Amino acid sequence: MSGMEIDMPLNNLPYYEISYIQENSPADLAGLKIGDQILAINGKNIVEYSLNDVILLLSSYEGKKISIKIMRDGVEKKVKFRLVKKL
Repeated sequence: MSGMEIDMPLNNLPYYEISYIQENSPADLAGLKIGDQILAINGKNIVEYSLNDVILLLSSYEGKKISIKIMRDGVEKKVKFRLVKKL
C-alpha cells in the first residue's frame, strides 16, 4: 500500500533500506528513493521494529498516515504519506 519494498542491510545495521519504489505510489510521490535508509517510522526508532513489523505497518490499511525519517547522502529528512489500496 506504500509502493515500496525494504530490506535489512548486511551487518545488522540500525536501519532498513528501501530497495524498490513503485512509480506514482505514495512513497514515490512523497519523494522516497531507492537506497534511502529508514531510521524511524511514526516517531518510533526503526530498531524497535522487526522487518516483518515494518512490512505489516506499511500494508496495514488504506488512509493510514505514515511518517518516515530517512537518511540520504548523510542528511536526515522526514516525509509523510498515506497508504492507498494496491496500485
